[in-house]
Amino acid sequence: MAKITEPMTMLTDYLLTIFSFLFTYLILANGYDSAQLYWAISLAITGIGAFGGGTSHGFVEYLSKKQNSILWKISVISIGFASFFMTIASVVSSLTWEYNYVLFIIFLLTTLFYSYWIAFVKDEFIYVILFYVPLMLIVLILQIVRMVTLGLGLSIVLGVIVSFIAAAIQVLLRGKMPKYFNHNDLFHVVQLIGLYLFYVGAEYSKVV
Repeated sequence: MAKITEPMTMLTDYLLTIFSFLFTYLILANGYDSAQLYWAISLAITGIGAFGGGTSHGFVEYLSKKQNSILWKISVISIGFASFFMTIASVVSSLTWEYNYVLFIIFLLTTLFYSYWIAFVKDEFIYVILFYVPLMLIVLILQIVRMVTLGLGLSIVLGVIVSFIAAAIQVLLRGKMPKYFNHNDLFHVVQLIGLYLFYVGAEYSKVV
């Protein structure tokens, strides 16, 4: 008889989904500018990715190999696009450069190539890290600049740091935690904190 294979991983992924959509709604509910819109899109896509990941982890015995593969690809491609919109939000709120659209095109093309690679070449998690980490470092640098020059951006800086801690947990504690609460589950719980910090930062991310 088929069963839910990783209930705690599924539950924590679905919690990420719920809070991602909640924070998206809260950002958009009371008016927003371009930077906040990009943050909202990033959080919404994060929710989509978390839902795909939770379903893949929990219902693997109910899904065909192809269906599970599609859910996994959706999940990791979502990470790429969420990172892209987070980076663009940081660009438009931190830089007054009139050629910001050049950065938009560069990051978009990079994200599309990443998505193609995941979808049709290799979908190993190492490629997610290789794409995700540089963009998050760019977000970190831009938000530090914003924090120093405008006194804004601390929550997002902390959110990036927490996200790096969450990623380290997922990589370094793999196979070293009990099955009922494994490295993925702890990663999701820590990432919830990062998600909240991103939401708080997004509330103060209007273009100055």
